[in-house]
Order: sequence, then C-alpha cells, then structure tokens
Amino acid sequence: MTKDRVNFTTAVCITVVWVTVFTTLAFKKYFAFNCGIDLANIFQPLYNTLHGNFMQMTFDGLDKNICRWGGHVEIIFVFI
Repeated sequence: MTKDRVNFTTAVCITVVWVTVFTTLAFKKYFAFNCGIDLANIFQPLYNTLHGNFMQMTFDGLDKNICRWGGHVEIIFVFI
C-alpha cells in the first residue's frame, strides 16, 4: 500500500469513529434528559395549528384543550 492510501484509510477510520462516538453521546444525552414530553408539547400545537386549531394542545388534568401560549410564548412559531 502506498503512503497516500494508508493516510486516506486512517482518515476514514478516524472519521467513522468520531461520528459514531458523538452520535452515541448525543443519543445518550437526549434519552438521559427524557425529552419526549418536551417534543410533544412543541409538535402537538404545531400539528394542531396546521389543522385549523391555532396553537391548541392537551394538558393533563384538564378536560379541554388549551392554547400553548398560556404557559410559553414562542413567537417564532408564527413564522414557521
């Protein structure tokens, strides 16, 4: 093998290891914070807005939907 080929192979191996390590760390961080409910609180109002119910979301303990902006205001959602 030539020196260029060895350098290329080494660079590819290091890149694959780097991507694998940091992807694994990102997933571990995501699951450690248990972010599932946070994503649901953001995506449900966006989904409902697209289907005609402006920023509506369900809330535990209530029998009706509430506006997302009752607790948090994300003005950027208007522009999305």
